[in-house]
Amino acid sequence: MSDDPQNDLDDKQPKPLLETLRFEPRMEAHLRESLIVLRDDSDDRALRKRIDDVLAGRASLRDLARSADFTAVIDSKIDRAVEEFDAIPEAEREADLERAIAEAHTPPPSEPPTRRDDPGTW
Repeated sequence: MSDDPQNDLDDKQPKPLLETLRFEPRMEAHLRESLIVLRDDSDDRALRKRIDDVLAGRASLRDLARSADFTAVIDSKIDRAVEEFDAIPEAEREADLERAIAEAHTPPPSEPPTRRDDPGTW
């Protein structure tokens, strides 16, 4: 244990996947959950291990993102998503867009949760 209690707290929290997310716990949690979904959806044992290493802080997210096996997985998911999007009728797309715009313009709650109190996800 160190003399500084804050350092002890920091040791118990996982290192952020990206330094820029250090003070964005919701984005950090969302990114972690996304990696877990990708890992759990993969049949490739080596890729699953690489993702586990990133989640545990033993490897960098940047190296994972630049790897051929990860790129292949993402490319296939993008192709599938584009196919699904193209299959959505135009009227439904327009309604979804209008709904998203309305949600984006909804004022935030009067008292947003603090970052420490709400480590929720997006």
